[in-house]
Amino acid sequence: MNFSFDFLKRGTWAWIETILLTIVIYLICRYFNPSDPFFTTGPFPWIWLTAFIVALRYGTGPGVVSGFIIIAIYIYTNSWQAIQIDYNRIYIASGLIMTLIFAEFRNIWYERIKRADLVSDYAQRQLDTLSKTYFFLRHSHDILEESLIYSPTTLRSAIEDLRKILIKSRGDFNLESTQKLLDLICYYCSIDKCAIYLFHENVLDKKPFVNAEFNEHLVGDDELVQRALEEDKTCYHAVNELSKNNHSKYLVVAPIITSNQKHIGLFVVKAMPFLKMQDENLSILTVILSYYANLQESVEDSKQLLKAYPDCDTFFASEFYHMLKLKKEANIDTFLSVLYVYPNQYQDEIVEKLEKQHRALDFVWIKKQSNFSAIFVLMPFSGRNAALGYKNRIIRWMENNYKKTYSEGHLRIRSRKIIAKSNPIQLVSELLEEGK
Repeated sequence: MNFSFDFLKRGTWAWIETILLTIVIYLICRYFNPSDPFFTTGPFPWIWLTAFIVALRYGTGPGVVSGFIIIAIYIYTNSWQAIQIDYNRIYIASGLIMTLIFAEFRNIWYERIKRADLVSDYAQRQLDTLSKTYFFLRHSHDILEESLIYSPTTLRSAIEDLRKILIKSRGDFNLESTQKLLDLICYYCSIDKCAIYLFHENVLDKKPFVNAEFNEHLVGDDELVQRALEEDKTCYHAVNELSKNNHSKYLVVAPIITSNQKHIGLFVVKAMPFLKMQDENLSILTVILSYYANLQESVEDSKQLLKAYPDCDTFFASEFYHMLKLKKEANIDTFLSVLYVYPNQYQDEIVEKLEKQHRALDFVWIKKQSNFSAIFVLMPFSGRNAALGYKNRIIRWMENNYKKTYSEGHLRIRSRKIIAKSNPIQLVSELLEEGK
């Protein structure tokens, strides 16, 4: 649900509506009560409801303008001397005060609803990503279990190769990364002929960017192509879903889109084995495309941090910039904690176990330095109490498992609050300097 009522976004129409509504309500009041259209002697000044409603809908500015229009009409119809009377002054002042109260009520709840919308959108995006990642992990496990002897690689390792290529290309859809994606899908989904068509400046290029034995221009008015673009989902060739007078020349058309509904391209299948045309295989295709699109967007959003620290985790960097944006827009708190593990006989073991001690919502990046290992933990939607609680939990864990190592100072913990002016590269650099 969209609660964006900000009058600044509505432009000129908000002010026109404010003026016209105020004048129309005055004329209605004058028609039904010509002797006292302002209801100064009645039980309630009904004309001021206009200013109250405008203030609730558009905020302080239009509400006050509506109130001043009412006052201007009142002075015009009753002469300037009318406001010299104390009763009329109280009437005008009380109307303006109530208008400001309604406007303040609207502003407070607008900010709360805007914040709730941002949190809800973020949670929904995380849930979508988690669902797709879980499906991807389950299928990767099945493939590893069933065909480990015959398969030289796993789906996860292939995706990891894609990730490295994307980081190297700084998030751009170049020929190498896109061809790698195409080869991966052909291998795991058993596709014989296919091609990838990309969007350039929101226009779909009809020429295939990469292809596998299918180097043909895209038929833009094809039924499956139109359905995939309109519905933003994978569409496949099914006789009972196609009209009698129109048949698609493709078997499957899958849009390449991110969780934020950014369109990147189309994946078109021309030929594949009949037994592979089933829901599970098409679901694998959709998940790989979505995962790759989101990975590309993550690399693109965080390319500055990844350029400065190439070994930085892609999703850590992406969420860092995303939470920085939420901090600027909705003042949502996020903390960055760093665990410094210094050389000792259990260093590698401690780093490996500490990596698993974070919450499901958090993002982790391990940065190895010459004289210590730094475990960065990004804690979205977490205030100072959450960061302190995490620190205390890690300290208790160390005391219970590596008491001697902790007492000798081989572990330090630092936490920083992410502010709107934070520079991720500078912040990481400062925290690494503190660890030396």
